[in-house]
Amino acid sequence: MADDLLHAFLQSLERERVLPQAALELVHIQSAGGTNALDIIEAYNLGNMEKAGALFSAVIGAQYISTHDLKPRISITSASDAMKNSYAVLANKDDAILSCEYNLQKIQVLRQQYSVVYFCLRQDFVALLCADHSSALTEFALTFHQCSNPLLTANHVFIHKTKCLGILALFLALAALFPLPLFICVLALCNIYYFLCFFFKAILFSIGLFTDAPYHENGEDSNMPVYTLLIPLFKEADILPILAQNINNLNYPKEKLDIKLILEARDTETIAAARQCKFLGCVDIIEVAWSLPQTKPKALNYAIPFIRGEYTVIYDAEDKPDPQQLRKAVYSFRSQTENIACFQARLNFFNDSETFFSAMVSVEYTLWFNFWLNAAGQMHMPLPLGGTSNHLRTDILKEVGGWDPYNVTEDAELGLRLSQRGYRTMLLDSDTFEEASTSFRDWNNQRSRWIKGHLKTWYVFICNIRSFTAATGLKGFSILNLFIGLPYVCLLLNPLFFIIWIIHKMFLIGIPEIYVRMTDFNLVVYNLVSIFMALSALWLTKRKHLLLYALLLPVYWICMIISAFKAVWQLIFNPFYWEKTTHGTSAILAATVQACRK
Repeated sequence: MADDLLHAFLQSLERERVLPQAALELVHIQSAGGTNALDIIEAYNLGNMEKAGALFSAVIGAQYISTHDLKPRISITSASDAMKNSYAVLANKDDAILSCEYNLQKIQVLRQQYSVVYFCLRQDFVALLCADHSSALTEFALTFHQCSNPLLTANHVFIHKTKCLGILALFLALAALFPLPLFICVLALCNIYYFLCFFFKAILFSIGLFTDAPYHENGEDSNMPVYTLLIPLFKEADILPILAQNINNLNYPKEKLDIKLILEARDTETIAAARQCKFLGCVDIIEVAWSLPQTKPKALNYAIPFIRGEYTVIYDAEDKPDPQQLRKAVYSFRSQTENIACFQARLNFFNDSETFFSAMVSVEYTLWFNFWLNAAGQMHMPLPLGGTSNHLRTDILKEVGGWDPYNVTEDAELGLRLSQRGYRTMLLDSDTFEEASTSFRDWNNQRSRWIKGHLKTWYVFICNIRSFTAATGLKGFSILNLFIGLPYVCLLLNPLFFIIWIIHKMFLIGIPEIYVRMTDFNLVVYNLVSIFMALSALWLTKRKHLLLYALLLPVYWICMIISAFKAVWQLIFNPFYWEKTTHGTSAILAATVQACRK
């Protein structure tokens, strides 16, 4: 049937040559991938008969399979093999197979095993798998992590509301019965932590001054492996043009790019916009069936069966990665030992001086990625990953169980879990620039989610502290407590800390002098050391336009206290809620999007 239609179609082309109406009526088919008669005509006019035949067979095959309800017979565990092999057996016809690769040599091999070979576009192949296996994919996304890590899931380990309220009630009761002893204990604990924290960070900063991220450049295009790009999107239709431009600017063989746009099935506007964007590479649109929790890690897990690459990287909608980043990651993986599971690219912002909040986050990221994480990676410490530009070995990602769908800082949790499994993470000598939040509202929404996720991650690993410290030692214990958990616990205690300090100064209540002197020392030294590290980091990374903002770090920490209390509220009453960061608020990004559309 398809051969007869193709023959008639080509005869019509021979008669009319340019966009014949008869041909358009003959093949009035629109596939999920967006292929229609115009694409077939274009291939024919360019003399590419093999491509014209492939496209025609694909749309006819997709129409036939849809009409006869021939669903691919495939399990979630074998979906990765199906994507790599580009075919799947049809459920209703044991002697038939569905292929998304029009390759004559491969067709001959398949026809030796199956009597009928149907064709469809790769986009349609993925769409069929998503549509016909949505329930199984959802179950996989929610349970894959738990099966590999039964004790490290935020869903099971996370503290209940009654326990939270009970701890709060106990604290208030102690404060009412023994106010002064409790205040002295809080004061002592905060002082001890602040001293350990700035001492630890000062050591990491000093090491970071004299260490560089590894980078070894070698290899040819023919040696480049398939690289999967996971790009989760939600309500990002306006940002897609700039995303396509930034991905297309990557200096990597386009035929080796396996691009997965992961979208919520209900987000029809972004799905429609994604189908209109021109990405250079193999692009699959994965529609995630709605279920709770609606989180980024659940969406990433949903896409794991479709990954074809040897390496996998996560990008966000507004990311602008270094064009050489994928090559640098491949070279770095190949030049390092096998226990390197992940390379984290440096993150910063293209709108760093737009507002107070965008500048302060940039100051923070400069310290975090250029110095602290760099030093931690060189010292074989666990690295709490950033939310984007995590370059992972695909086999190890699957081995450790992907991401925790119930965590809202899945990146930090994955970094700790990789270390617990005996794998290392290092910083990559490459930058990805993002859009920083420009208003307090957007910044607060994002920061409160980060704090909620870090507290949740900290609690999950504290509940399994014996196994974690047995695997990671003192280094892991230090990162978990001085980077992930206690900084935010102290943010919550800071108001009480300062109230006690002020009351003592004004009314000279009976606090032992040693605690007062420790408080004075930490208050001055911690702020001075933090400001000094920020100034040095900005100067060394040539971000001198942000130097004055480094002096405002104490003001920034007051804002973080507000976010911390919001995070705790959500942690108790809405622990799995993903408060989405609004993109496109930057004037710089808006201007870039407009330029892309023109």
